[in-house]
Amino acid sequence: MNPVVNFLASGMLFFVGGGLILAAGVCFAVSQKWRWCKRAAGWFLLPGLAFQLACSTPLSIAFYYVPLLALVIAVPILWSREKCDPRWRWGSLGALVLLVLLGSGLEVRWHITPALSHPDGTRVTVIGDSISAGISDRERPWPIVFEELTGIPTRNLAKAGASLETAMLQAEELTPEDTFVLLEIGGNDFMGETSSSDFEKELRVLLKAVKSEDRAVVMLELPLPPFHNRYGSAQRRVARELGVPLIPKRRFMSVLGAKDATSDGLHLSPTGHRLMAQMVADALGVG
Repeated sequence: MNPVVNFLASGMLFFVGGGLILAAGVCFAVSQKWRWCKRAAGWFLLPGLAFQLACSTPLSIAFYYVPLLALVIAVPILWSREKCDPRWRWGSLGALVLLVLLGSGLEVRWHITPALSHPDGTRVTVIGDSISAGISDRERPWPIVFEELTGIPTRNLAKAGASLETAMLQAEELTPEDTFVLLEIGGNDFMGETSSSDFEKELRVLLKAVKSEDRAVVMLELPLPPFHNRYGSAQRRVARELGVPLIPKRRFMSVLGAKDATSDGLHLSPTGHRLMAQMVADALGVG
């Protein structure tokens, strides 16, 4: 997978963009002493904002409208040959730094793998799509590799082409013995014609059907293409509401973005299935 696409979908570009915006603020702060810093601030600010907009980080829409407003205000000041009012300079700098730090603080918690534990003596049941089911009968999908790697019994209910709606058929196959369920599902929805509002409704229905007092549920956070923030927001909102931990999307993308991990840029190759099995084992603390 293209490393740029990998970095975008993992969400890490958000922090790179934040760093560039902070660098722009520093340059702007000292631009009255060194005039070249004023122009440098503009070159840091523009890609910084572009990176944060493109990486589909599921933050409040205010974190995108406010920086855009800052851009509209800042660009004329940055490229003007005249000195600007210090109140504008320091006010803009302070607001920008505060916004970036606040946004980064809110986002970084989603990039930390939650403390997960798999109860001894229970099997792992996987609900998912072609990432977990494979796309041919000749494949050994990652749940099989996971069982061999960890010794933990694994039941794979995943079906190629599954969506949130059709995954309900997988959920109906759950039994009382399926006390630990991992969901890898939703990619076919946002890549298809499902709206973000329908995505949220269908995800809530699915998680409510799967989760119970006697069953632990974990879900893989979805890597997102540019400008699909609402799907990420919906997944996080429903997961938080129902108490379902999310394995960070950066870990998912560490597999999809690895060398020779996919056969077509998306579906896992034998190497990818091995890496996916190891990633899930590490996330569950059984690797």
